[in-house]
Amino acid sequence: MLLPPPRVREVGHRCSPTDEGRTPVATKTVTTYTCDKCGRENEEVRTYTVPVDGTSYAVDLCPKDAKPFVAAAAVAQEFGHRLSGNGSRFRTTVLDSDPRAVRAWAASHGIQVPARGRLAKSVVDQYRAARS
Repeated sequence: MLLPPPRVREVGHRCSPTDEGRTPVATKTVTTYTCDKCGRENEEVRTYTVPVDGTSYAVDLCPKDAKPFVAAAAVAQEFGHRLSGNGSRFRTTVLDSDPRAVRAWAASHGIQVPARGRLAKSVVDQYRAARS
């Protein structure tokens, strides 16, 4: 579903300085914001971006028509989960072990681990087993 851009109306007459006998005049561009739902012109129209099944849509809504839209978005924010830019979930890890302690333990046992970043699950599991 493609949405039309805001209507642009030109007021005045354009002519180039090379037109015979004509003096160039100013051009005034007026941008009119129109609600996509009710079709009324309103200066308070706001553009909302909506991703649906991997495709983003833009909809221009006046404050009256935006209320149900914003309420529905609030439900998604409250009960949904945030996605990364490519549409997958963010990867999160619950740490019950201090990464510095795991790295120190791994170094003392000759296990190579990166100085920064994510620790391999197998190393963390070995650390937990050694401490229990």
